[in-house]
Amino acid sequence: MKKVLFAIALLCMTASQAFAQELKGDMGINVHAGISTTSGAQGLAGVEFRVAVADGWRLAPQFNIGGGHDLKFFDITVDAHYVINTTLKNFSVYPIAGLGYDHYWQKYGAYKATANRLFLDLGFGGEYAINESFAITAEVKSQWMVDTSKGMLLVGCTYKF
Repeated sequence: MKKVLFAIALLCMTASQAFAQELKGDMGINVHAGISTTSGAQGLAGVEFRVAVADGWRLAPQFNIGGGHDLKFFDITVDAHYVINTTLKNFSVYPIAGLGYDHYWQKYGAYKATANRLFLDLGFGGEYAINESFAITAEVKSQWMVDTSKGMLLVGCTYKF
């Protein structure tokens, strides 16, 4: 919990003279790839729809699929972002909080297992606007489940319409 509070405090300090960037009604599609720490490092790819529900606030439903040789997973998440401009031109940051559903299946020799879990999604992200329509994004998230947790590092590109 101390790490989460430290990250939020650091975010607030770097966002001096900050104001909300997203305006109500703004929408975009984010396509991303990354790494998940599900039983070691696993690759993943996903898509996210972003819609600003109020000035500065956006909801971001997300679908990811990934895995490796013996483990496959998918998750569905609905995150909330509060977008904050920084003093750096075209760069914004946002804390992430949300809820999600994770399903994985694993097969290793004769061993087979599947699991379905609900999780709490917490993290932070950054976005660099190339122009009015395109942005590059990076996110670091932790998905906290009852019996385990996993981290995610995502990089992507957003098209805003």
